[in-house]
Amino acid sequence: MNGQSDGLNDILDADIYYDYNTRWNNNYNALYKDIKAYAIGSYHTLSSLTGVVNNDYSGFISSYVAPELVVAGLGLLNDIKISSLVSFVPEKVILSRVTEILGYFYPESKIVDVAEIILQELNYDKYPMFVSWYNDILVPLDSKLGNDSGSASHANSGSYIGFNKITRPFLMNDESVDYEKVSQVMPPVGHNLEARDEIIIGKILDVLDLGVNNDSAYVTAENEDGTLTFVRYRGTYSDSVFIVPESIDGVTVTAINSWAFDGENNVTEVQLPKTIKKIGSYAFAGLENLTTITFAENGQPQLEEIGPEAFLGCVNLSRFNSIVMGELSLPSSVEKVWGHSFYNTAFSEINIGSNVSYM
Repeated sequence: MNGQSDGLNDILDADIYYDYNTRWNNNYNALYKDIKAYAIGSYHTLSSLTGVVNNDYSGFISSYVAPELVVAGLGLLNDIKISSLVSFVPEKVILSRVTEILGYFYPESKIVDVAEIILQELNYDKYPMFVSWYNDILVPLDSKLGNDSGSASHANSGSYIGFNKITRPFLMNDESVDYEKVSQVMPPVGHNLEARDEIIIGKILDVLDLGVNNDSAYVTAENEDGTLTFVRYRGTYSDSVFIVPESIDGVTVTAINSWAFDGENNVTEVQLPKTIKKIGSYAFAGLENLTTITFAENGQPQLEEIGPEAFLGCVNLSRFNSIVMGELSLPSSVEKVWGHSFYNTAFSEINIGSNVSYM
């Protein structure tokens, strides 16, 4: 199409970009509807970008600017945006429109580009309730997911028809992020982390038919002590109540992985085995229909640690280890409860065990 061009030029040239887009949409029913297409996109919260800067072993960022200045600037911008939460909606509507108009008249202006990023790509997530940049410092999230308003000069262009979407937010205190696992010697931002990120890889493997016979309905990881971490359920959460097994293939389950229930919004109740000692970061985050967490009745719970943001944004979660509506009752074995673990939940009463040393 339009001569040879590398991938970057294809993205930057609007005519080439929309030629691809229009060809897909025009021929979707005839040629592509049987293809399971998945678009993968990632973005960062502003606070997580401090982790990017502090873990940039490539030296790329420090070769341009002092890392401590970037961290300070990110913190300041995050605070400013949080403080303007009340005016956020009118700000987005009015100022985003202004930047669109300025972009039309001054398409090469770097100042307008920065304004568009600040006013159009900085957003408030429902969970976590922090400021997120819907970008990975190179490509906007909507572009990576195939979302597009289209072009007047290219008929039928716009969002790609039939795309399934995998979205990965990189967040502060996300235990599943390994900043050293970058796809090339560059800063550990989204597009450099995606190819080796365990959460994204897990989601890809879930939708691939590798022709391998696997009788287990569960994805697990072996711990150093020989026990298992529950990573995710391989099947469909068809029931609203999900029971995490105490053992899988005869091996005891002692931990719930980060993001283990990501996106499973039909789940209303989860029963954990007494053997669980740790719940990972963001394990249940954002499950708006989740109301109850219980433990199996055989023996005392052994839970010791609840990771950062583990239940953040579970707005209807109102029972934890209790039969009383509105009560969060930590087992006496719990020692650590990390930041924002129960932020934006529905508890009205909290009972903290005597062994809690960090909260």
